[in-house]
Amino acid sequence: MAEVLTPNKTDRAIGSSEPHQYEGGLESTDFFTITNVYPKQKPVIIPDHLPDNIAALYLQAAKNLKPDMWDSAAMMGRRVLEVALKKLKPDLNGSLYQRIEILAQKSIITQDMKNWAHEVRLDGNQAAHEEKLIHETAAKELMAFVELFLMYTFTLPGMLKIRRESADQAD
Repeated sequence: MAEVLTPNKTDRAIGSSEPHQYEGGLESTDFFTITNVYPKQKPVIIPDHLPDNIAALYLQAAKNLKPDMWDSAAMMGRRVLEVALKKLKPDLNGSLYQRIEILAQKSIITQDMKNWAHEVRLDGNQAAHEEKLIHETAAKELMAFVELFLMYTFTLPGMLKIRRESADQAD
């Protein structure tokens, strides 16, 4: 990440106004002021109505969704899915595979979501255990599904709950 630096008046203390000649962290110095950062990072938008732990895990996964971090994004995306499934049905035990299957059987998730969840599971496993690297497209698709999964299972029900409560108060 390239940074645009403006030397402060006190830059004479280090003998140069060139950032590459300064030893130390540029974020914590009085010798330079960071005036801009390139490239601009896109803000991560976390789906609404998520439990705090799932929101934190989703943020970690989304922040890893960048070049040279595809495998970590896939592993974290898988973890988000697993924790979300545990939150949806905490009394269920078993592997991620078993949880996906049971939630689909109970119609808590749709058959299409079940199929995609298995893809996330497999890609996450590959990222964690195999030599083959995850490609950008696979990581982005995985995270797109995870986002949609969270919106379907947490955001939409949360929105409906608020809507019902406001309708009940209006009556």
